[in-house]
Amino acid sequence: MTEKKRLPRLFYVFLGIATLTLLTGFTIGALTLGGFGSSPRQASAQVVIPGPPAGLTFPLAEAVFVTASSSPAVGACAASNLGTQLAPTPLVNGKNTTICLATVTDGFALGDTAYILDLEWNKTAAISTTFEVQVFISASPSSNDVLVTSFVNTTATITTEEIATFAIDLTAADDSGVTGFNVLVTQLATPP
Repeated sequence: MTEKKRLPRLFYVFLGIATLTLLTGFTIGALTLGGFGSSPRQASAQVVIPGPPAGLTFPLAEAVFVTASSSPAVGACAASNLGTQLAPTPLVNGKNTTICLATVTDGFALGDTAYILDLEWNKTAAISTTFEVQVFISASPSSNDVLVTSFVNTTATITTEEIATFAIDLTAADDSGVTGFNVLVTQLATPP
């Protein structure tokens, strides 16, 4: 019988270390060479909403019949008065100011059904200030939905309240009713 030559243990230890080194190097090389190459363009922004404008309330939303003394009254909304940012509709201290969400030839007729949304600025509201009011009314049929942006301005002195009555004539628009609404009010400018 022939005797096999045995390799020293040190040879096996070096062989194991070499194998581990080779595998580790291959893994690191694969991760380095085949790594991520994505560099997407990104931007982000965040803001803290400071809260609602002071002194603003939403006291009323309802359907009413148009009369000679109602708000809106007979003949109202023959012309638009939504205002613009540079020329907002002025509110009147202690009174309702009708803001027309849509105009009607010859204005609202006696007995028409109008839908109104009242926004009230009380004496804690910012004076001489412009507000952007966005109104969405979901009507029936939905093809008659209304989305309008209006601008109003408070007076220099609010002693009681100033009310903007946003109105639409449902009868003139052939609407059978209102299914919902959204109102967003943004305070744009306060005098120094």
